[in-house]
Amino acid sequence: MMRTNRACGQTGRSADISLMRTIEIWAGAICLAMATSVLAAGPTTAPTVAPAHPKSATSQPATTQPAVVRVAPPDYAGPAIHALAETLRRGEEPEIAAAVREALTNVGGTAVPALAALQKDSPPAIRRQVIEIAAAMSDVHAALPLLINGLKDPEVTIRRTALGLLDSAKIADAPAVAAVAEALSDPDPKMRDEACEYLTDLGEAAAPAVPRLVRCLDCRAIRLLGSIGPGAKSAAPALVAFYQNKSNARQDRVAAIGALTRVFSSEGAAPTTQPIAALPH
Repeated sequence: MMRTNRACGQTGRSADISLMRTIEIWAGAICLAMATSVLAAGPTTAPTVAPAHPKSATSQPATTQPAVVRVAPPDYAGPAIHALAETLRRGEEPEIAAAVREALTNVGGTAVPALAALQKDSPPAIRRQVIEIAAAMSDVHAALPLLINGLKDPEVTIRRTALGLLDSAKIADAPAVAAVAEALSDPDPKMRDEACEYLTDLGEAAAPAVPRLVRCLDCRAIRLLGSIGPGAKSAAPALVAFYQNKSNARQDRVAAIGALTRVFSSEGAAPTTQPIAALPH
């Protein structure tokens, strides 16, 4: 009987060992399968689990934060500037008018839209004051739209004032340069001469004027294209067509060839020798 019990005990221990080995084998197989699956799927990002509240043993339900609505602050400046501009339009006693002009000048670029509206349908005296305000602004670039509008004003004195301000400030912004180029066809001879001088002084910085110069190619435009130099390469076909046209004046055809030389010069400088001795007849 004791032998039988001892044999049964050995058999039970063997079964336990066999069962544990079986469990180990299956666990290893499952781990290997999971690792293979992860490698085949590629790298993944583990989900972020929010930590439980330290004072609570149970999980808390997620709460949705209310959307934040940003409310724009009230626009106090716009109505005030509009009121000042309308006061300038209507006219006031000298002391009030002077205070309004000073206020609009100090506001600077923020006042430009309201002042530009005055340039459309106000009397010449008001439009002249707008140009004066633009001239007094500390940021001349902010005042550019007013000066550009001034170049197209029906009153020649206002056009001259606007051009003089642009010239004195040496403005080379593309919109201003293009607007000055349009002034080359101004009915006022002084405006045309001053616009030409302005663009000549800018040199290559006057490149934004090239499209207009090509549209109205004459002896003045040819000289300007030459002063712009390499910045006027897009004008080359027009210059070639101009000098090849025998109906143009001979001296203008020679000037067009000289402009071509400057346009394709590495420095845009005038050549030291004549590019051509004579033109074919």
